[in-house]
Amino acid sequence: MSYPAEIKRVGNHELRISWDDQHESVYPITYLRKECPCAECLKFRNQPKSSLRVISGPVYETVEVKEMELVGNYALNISFTDGHNTGIFSFDYLREICPCPFCKTP
Repeated sequence: MSYPAEIKRVGNHELRISWDDQHESVYPITYLRKECPCAECLKFRNQPKSSLRVISGPVYETVEVKEMELVGNYALNISFTDGHNTGIFSFDYLREICPCPFCKTP
């Protein structure tokens, strides 16, 4: 398991994590909001796909980080400006969803 060596909020639109294995992840805040691991968001993302779907989820384009705090030594809790604050992003999960081209290559 990799651990963050540094966690840095870059303005209102990015979170940058330098990992202890020298990898760097840059997460757009809108991406993190879409990938929130809380039960409510997982339920929304895992709805069965159909030809007619009512979308009642939040609009992510304008969301920013309102507050961010460590949870123990294993995760971040991020409060977003859309009022959502129940997602606890474990360091394992953050590394798993790293959006860089190296991590996204199968």
